[in-house]
Amino acid sequence: LVSAIYNLEDLTQLKEDTKQINDFLKADYSRNCGGHINVSIEDKSNREVFNLIRGFIPLIYAMYYGRLDNRYATAKKVNDINQYNRYDAFNMTKNNGILEFRIFSAVRTREQLIWRAEFIALLFKHHRKGSASVLKMLFTDSPIKKHLLKIYEIGRYNTLVDRVIKYTDIYMTARDSQQTAKIITDYKNKVQTLTEAQNIIAEAVEYGRDMPILESEDNA
Repeated sequence: LVSAIYNLEDLTQLKEDTKQINDFLKADYSRNCGGHINVSIEDKSNREVFNLIRGFIPLIYAMYYGRLDNRYATAKKVNDINQYNRYDAFNMTKNNGILEFRIFSAVRTREQLIWRAEFIALLFKHHRKGSASVLKMLFTDSPIKKHLLKIYEIGRYNTLVDRVIKYTDIYMTARDSQQTAKIITDYKNKVQTLTEAQNIIAEAVEYGRDMPILESEDNA
């Protein structure tokens, strides 16, 4: 199936049109089938489109890690993705500034297709060139995290974040890895500080329950 062209800023028409193909989306498929998505932005080359969401590469690879060795959607280091190989996970060989996301797996349901379109829309709305900035979004209450949590329960989400960190080291630049490492250290320090504060408060509350109430002006 090949869809019409849709506006990522308003997916109303896509949601309406996909009602008509729901039965086709439930067809059988093999591991080799993909759910490719093409994106273009007026007056931008496909390289410029790619650079906007460059920082999301570890996240996208982490989401579809089962397809990283697929010869029709080969995962490469960020600096090795080029405009000469149509079978890269991100294909930039098309004309008219089109960037093709080939990494996506087969579409199983209408709901999954809509979720992916909304995900792509969020990537470009909150575009990031640096993977460290993306990791911050995964650690905070960001729109990207909220959207991911619609399909990932918290245990699987934490595993996903671990894969993002791993793939940053594998597929991004040394600078990306260094910046990501700093984000992780800062996050762990904040978690440790918060945990210590929570323990202090819990102890204070428990201790306070056993304290005699003083009949004095110093009660506070």
